[in-house]
Amino acid sequence: MKKIMAMALALMTAAVLATGCAGIGAPGKGTPVENSVMIEKDGNVQWASVETYNKGDYTEEELKAFVQQRISDFNSSLGKAAKSENTEGAEKLPVALVSAKIGDGKAFTVTEYDTASRIIEFAREIGDYNVTFTALEAGRVAVLGQGLEDVAFKDVKGNAVDASQAVSDGQQVLVKAEGPGVIKTEKKILYVSDGCSLRDSNTVETPEEGTSYIILD
Repeated sequence: MKKIMAMALALMTAAVLATGCAGIGAPGKGTPVENSVMIEKDGNVQWASVETYNKGDYTEEELKAFVQQRISDFNSSLGKAAKSENTEGAEKLPVALVSAKIGDGKAFTVTEYDTASRIIEFAREIGDYNVTFTALEAGRVAVLGQGLEDVAFKDVKGNAVDASQAVSDGQQVLVKAEGPGVIKTEKKILYVSDGCSLRDSNTVETPEEGTSYIILD
């Protein structure tokens, strides 16, 4: 049981997301391949985890049950419903389970959050060291894009872009992150701050030091 708890704890909160931009965790929408976070078109934030699985460590049912309990307890501590999965028409839970699966020597868990910053709060609450981001926010440029006049931006081709140009459209989405990690986005990435490494127009790696800014189309 201790092994189940240790593995499930890591699985709940380490960030992993599927290749591409299809809604991770939804039935038939692909399999997570690496630790990352995804910002979907509607602003929904999902995290998932991929861990090496040794046959006999625990069953898929045991994994899911344990994760559901930890999530329910956390939501309840915030005065929300003691539930672990979102239901259509109901208020969105702070943390919710999307999927928990085992296959091909891996254990996969995908969770979603009411805000990007909630993943950090949840990780700190349960003491999960696998979450490498120390801060994470996502919102409109008009809200989060203040005071960025001195930030050096570049476009997807690596060309320098003036900060005033990068933040000129207040309705575009801005992701602000601290700490290293991989961020995937359904919307195309337009600009990133220096230090970020673009894999493609939907995937960026953030550096260990400093604050990273990613602006989406």
